[in-house]
Amino acid sequence: MAVTLLLRALLVPLVATACSAAVAAGAQPASPAAMAAMAAAAAAAAPGSEAPRRFESEALGLKITLPDGWDVRTGSDPVVVTARSGAKGMTVVATRRPESPEGKGLEPAELSAFWSAFLRELPGAGPDAQPSGQGEATLSGEPGRFAWIRVAPPPGDPSPALMGYSVTGARGGLLVRISLVAPQPEYRAARQAFDAAVKSFAFTR
Repeated sequence: MAVTLLLRALLVPLVATACSAAVAAGAQPASPAAMAAMAAAAAAAAPGSEAPRRFESEALGLKITLPDGWDVRTGSDPVVVTARSGAKGMTVVATRRPESPEGKGLEPAELSAFWSAFLRELPGAGPDAQPSGQGEATLSGEPGRFAWIRVAPPPGDPSPALMGYSVTGARGGLLVRISLVAPQPEYRAARQAFDAAVKSFAFTR
């Protein structure tokens, strides 16, 4: 239940389709073929549909391809896009900082702030929880860090442990964190999809 509440909080509601919008505006009924085409176009364009697996922001200067079959939702600053599949969820967070030289990487204070924000996405993880493991990583060729954590359920709770994994990186004035939350039994498969998404990520500036 905690995982479901977390994912509901991260994801924005679906917008109305183009067909229903046209009817509400008083448009004349379209032919079945035309309505099917409109519905397909709306599904491809609407935030929250599974169609736009590839997310790109010219304003931020980033792009990423989310896992096939996951429900993709666009968001707003700082959570720019999320994806979910059942109890598994991915989040892409992007924030601005003063312009820095390329290759500089993340400052310790920035890493600490990103980790604290990630802990807030993990039910059962206290604010002072430490990573179960961490180390160096790269994100779109830039130096970064990875960290993971296992959050055990409370005593007597039969729910599986919750696994969290996060990769952070930066280029110039843009900080990015890509994170995964998944129940432990589903973590291995979820990590494979997550790793492919991280590999597809690119800073475009």
